[in-house]
Amino acid sequence: ATWTANATITAVAISGIVAVGQVLTAGLTPAEATASYQWQSAPALNFNSPTNIPGATSSTYTLVSADNNKYIRVVATGTGSYTGTATSAATAKVSN
Repeated sequence: ATWTANATITAVAISGIVAVGQVLTAGLTPAEATASYQWQSAPALNFNSPTNIPGATSSTYTLVSADNNKYIRVVATGTGSYTGTATSAATAKVSN
C-alpha cells in the first residue's frame, strides 16, 4: 500500500453534455483524490459574479432550466488526506 501525506488536488475538470437535463461530472486530478464540491453558475464566461448553485455539492450536477444561457464551473476542495482547492474551467454556455 502507498501512503501519501497531505496530497494536493491539482485540478478538476467537467465532463458531460452542456444542455438542460444533462448530467455534468467533476473529475479530479489525482483521480483517487477525495473532495467536497460546489457548482457555480454565471451569466458571463469571465465569472465576474459567480453564484453558488444551492444544493449542488456532489461530484455530479444535473443542469436545470435556470442554468440555460449561463456558464457552469465547479470548485473542488480536498477532504480526508487531500488538501487544496481547484476550480474548473467554465463550460460552454448551457443550451436547452
